[in-house]
Amino acid sequence: MTERWFSDGVYNAEYIECQTACPTPTLAAPTIDFNEMKGALYVDVGVSYKLNEKMAIYANVDNITDEDPEPNPSFAPNNSGVNPQLYDTIGRRWRLGFRMTL
Repeated sequence: MTERWFSDGVYNAEYIECQTACPTPTLAAPTIDFNEMKGALYVDVGVSYKLNEKMAIYANVDNITDEDPEPNPSFAPNNSGVNPQLYDTIGRRWRLGFRMTL
């Protein structure tokens, strides 16, 4: 069993968070109305069974709770709205396999 996680944070520590009477945003002082990003916890489980000295079978399930990624506001073109460097963007994955040593 493996756990992958990161804590809550902010989109950018240099943003000025405000919802009313905001200053005019500039490159040096951008504004945002919500500057919080939720953390995530992913749980992966794997098992393997050795059939003999040369053969083994295995099964893995990544992100067993199928945790959805947190939306990420971005103005970049073709952005899926998710930060793939932090969040699991695939969801639950199943893998079955067979290993053999020659």
